[in-house]
Amino acid sequence: MLNAWVKLNTEESDLKRRIKEAETDLDTKAYAHYRIGTSADPSLNAIISRGGEQR
Repeated sequence: MLNAWVKLNTEESDLKRRIKEAETDLDTKAYAHYRIGTSADPSLNAIISRGGEQR
């Protein structure tokens, strides 16, 4: 029973690490693609910098 928990806990930790790496990679690609802060449309920069919230 304990061995099963250890195995599942290890798998969970690995999956969390892989998710975090994938999110970091996605963020890097999004910043490179949209070049935040250099857009010709200042309103787009404002929306992106606020996390997508439009006011």
